[in-house]
Amino acid sequence: MFHYNMNIEGKKTRKGTAICAILALFAISLVACDKQPSVQQPEHSDIYYIEGSKVPEDMSLDTLGMSFLDYNPQCMNSVAGHDERDTIFGRFNGRNIDTLHIETRKVKSGDTTKTVEYYAVSSRKTMPEVKLKGTPHRAPKLVYEGDLDGNGTDEWGYLATGVSSQWRTYSVFTLQKGRWCYLVKSNRLETTDWFRCSGKEVVEKGGKKGFVKINYGFATSENSKILDTIVKVSFTPITK
Repeated sequence: MFHYNMNIEGKKTRKGTAICAILALFAISLVACDKQPSVQQPEHSDIYYIEGSKVPEDMSLDTLGMSFLDYNPQCMNSVAGHDERDTIFGRFNGRNIDTLHIETRKVKSGDTTKTVEYYAVSSRKTMPEVKLKGTPHRAPKLVYEGDLDGNGTDEWGYLATGVSSQWRTYSVFTLQKGRWCYLVKSNRLETTDWFRCSGKEVVEKGGKKGFVKINYGFATSENSKILDTIVKVSFTPITK
C-alpha cells in the first residue's frame, strides 16, 4: 500500500515539474518577444530621385552620407513654411464660414488597375469641388491662405505631390461667382525642394488690393537665393 502511494505521489511530482517547465518556457518567450525592437512602417512608399538614382525614403542622411541640401525628403512633397492640413475652414465666399477637406476616391483605370483621385470638397456642399493632383501613396494637403488680394474672400492653396523630380507646383484658389479659379498663374509657383525647405511661404499678401507677392528660389551653378515679385491677380478659370 505504501509502495502504491509512492508511485502516485511520484507521478504527481513529475506532472507538476513538467507544468512548471512549460510555464517557465512560456514566460521566457514572452520576455524575449517583449524585447524585440518594433518596426516602424513608413507612412507611404514614395521613392525620391537624386541625380537619377532611386533612394528609399526610409534611408537616413547618415546612411546615405549626403548633406541637407542634397537630400530633403521632408520637403519633396511639402512646404516647410506652410500650415498643411487635411481640413481647413474660412470665409471663402466672403460671408459664411465653410469647411474644405481632402476626399480620396478609388477609381478604376483600365480592366484591372485601380488607383485613387483626390478632391477638395466643401463639407456642407455649398461650393464646387476641385480635383487635386497627387500620387496613389501621397495625398496633397490644404493650406488656408486668408484674404491674399484684399477683396474680402479667403483663398486656399495646395502643393501637387509626386514621386520623382524635385519640382512641385503650388496653386492658389479663390471663389468667383460661385466657381473656383486660380488667383494667379505664374511660373514662379513652380517650386524646387531647397526653396520649400527654406521656411518661406510661396504666396503672401502683396500690400495692395488686387496684388500678391510670390516668393521663389533662383539658382545658378555658383549659388542660390530667394527672391520675390509682386504680381496682379488674374482669376484664371480652371481648365482640365
